[in-house]
Amino acid sequence: MKTYKTNINDLTCSCLDWIETRKDYPIEDPRRLCKHIINKLDLENLPEELLYFKNSISYYQEQEWGFKRDFEQIIYISNVDCKVIYQDGGWSNIFDKNGNQYGFLITDTEFKWAKDTYPVYYKEIELFFSKKEYQSVIPLTQSEIKEIEDTLNSQFKVNNGNFVATIKERSYEMVDHKDNSLETYYDTISTTNTLITVTFQDKDYFIQRNQNIVEKEQKRLLELKKPKIYPKIDDSNLMMKYEPTADLVAMDTKLMADNFKYEWERKLKLHFESAVVDKGLMLKFESFKLPRFVSEYVVSNFIEQNGLKDGIVKVEEFLSAYCPKPNSTDMLHYKIQMDGEINIIDNFKVSVHIERHGNDHTLTIPTLNIKNAIIEDHDIILNNPRILGSGLWGMGKITRTQETTKAVLSKFRPFQVSSIDVNLYKSKREQQFVFC
Repeated sequence: MKTYKTNINDLTCSCLDWIETRKDYPIEDPRRLCKHIINKLDLENLPEELLYFKNSISYYQEQEWGFKRDFEQIIYISNVDCKVIYQDGGWSNIFDKNGNQYGFLITDTEFKWAKDTYPVYYKEIELFFSKKEYQSVIPLTQSEIKEIEDTLNSQFKVNNGNFVATIKERSYEMVDHKDNSLETYYDTISTTNTLITVTFQDKDYFIQRNQNIVEKEQKRLLELKKPKIYPKIDDSNLMMKYEPTADLVAMDTKLMADNFKYEWERKLKLHFESAVVDKGLMLKFESFKLPRFVSEYVVSNFIEQNGLKDGIVKVEEFLSAYCPKPNSTDMLHYKIQMDGEINIIDNFKVSVHIERHGNDHTLTIPTLNIKNAIIEDHDIILNNPRILGSGLWGMGKITRTQETTKAVLSKFRPFQVSSIDVNLYKSKREQQFVFC
């Protein structure tokens, strides 16, 4: 078996693969690593520039392969300290300093993460790749396709037919079109956002793309990628700004009268207020995956405060800002780490442990996957006894303790009625209701 001379410090090797295909890559580029260098690397003592690729190097050691080379470039994103193995038009790989790897794809209208798994700083990465030079190749326009066909038809003659460009899974081909049938496939057409290259009979024909058309389409697609941005809600006094009515209290008669077509509807709402719910409105907010009674509670109170039209808009703004999205746990933890606090809607539950650590308690916050948070202000528990046991849905402000990393529920506003005053409902029944 032939042996090769390798130098781990300089990442050099005497094998043919390294000499012919790898030696010109810089030392921080993993494409420099042939299988002989990879086999001699100590995973626990990798050079700093290769720490990002630790897991991949481990995989290549097991397979006895060199590091793959079929990608365009290595990109370093300094503000989040990650490296990207970038593949134009295909899946790229994001690597952090701990060797974690994430699959990333840039499509025409969105960014995709493999297996819905992404790093906590994924928004910064998406922002970086929102730049024009990283957008997917814009599909050929009908005018460009006609220009390609005219170019070949002017230089070549086809008996009883002509050349046409066809598309197959976003790659284009020139074919000889005869008698309404497609025959004789020729070389494919390669396209970038600046140049169209038609390879035909071992010759290349170049057509410059209209940059005004390309940039206009790029701008349109970039707009589609942007998440829907709602006006920023001032959460400096969030618990008071959107405070729901906890029971039946006096409301603005004129506001409610404007919302109802019939007198009996207005009268019901006037006297029973938040106990009257328009079930049809709830269908608009099912995408937020909240229990129906929570949605009803939130929607009813916003409409009571803002009227029907403005209330629906404000509910969508409110839930979009504070109802956590699926698979957002890491992002929420990161926000707490950076900002010191977050406000979220969740089902908060307290368990008390008198036999463990004295008079201790733990708070469960399902969305954050936290089971050992605490409540320092015990008035929250005293004022909301249903938070014990089955838990209570509401808006919570989550902060952190100064001396530890424990999460703290520092403010809480329930989105469920804590108790019902039956006598109050009895008194309302004395009102005369006539249903027509």
